[in-house]
Amino acid sequence: MPVTHRHGWRQHTAGSPLQRVRWALNGTAADDFTHDDMLHTRAMSEWLTDPSQGEWPLHLAALRVVHVEHLPEELPELAAALCSEHAFCEELPAFPKVNSFSAGVPRDVWSSLWSDTETLERVRRRYRRDFEWFGYSMDPFEEPGVRSGLGRIMSEPDAQH
Repeated sequence: MPVTHRHGWRQHTAGSPLQRVRWALNGTAADDFTHDDMLHTRAMSEWLTDPSQGEWPLHLAALRVVHVEHLPEELPELAAALCSEHAFCEELPAFPKVNSFSAGVPRDVWSSLWSDTETLERVRRRYRRDFEWFGYSMDPFEEPGVRSGLGRIMSEPDAQH
């Protein structure tokens, strides 16, 4: 049965990603997003645990985390892990260009972006599992925001089999 959301979003069936995310958030951040916004800002942990996205259940502990902030250090680690764990010892293809800035965001600009405590708490709440699973700090002022090193998803105990 289609559900119409109060913000004029298009109708979606009960199993749509938007509805699952909306209920998972208890109506918090979803109130600020349209359907397309929700799909483009969806937490990676939500995509990885969504049974409609592919083979289920996904063995999260088998996944490796490579941080875009540390590609030069972590891609060779990934190649070594693939070789030792899966006997895939071929050279990995070159990584495509990564868009990045020549310098970091100026500290005063960064501070002003995170000065609203309500916004900061909404981001922390919305992406908490991503921060935890992928090893990122929940403090936007901590540098580096994530330590270098190939990682594994640090998920709930039932996913670590």
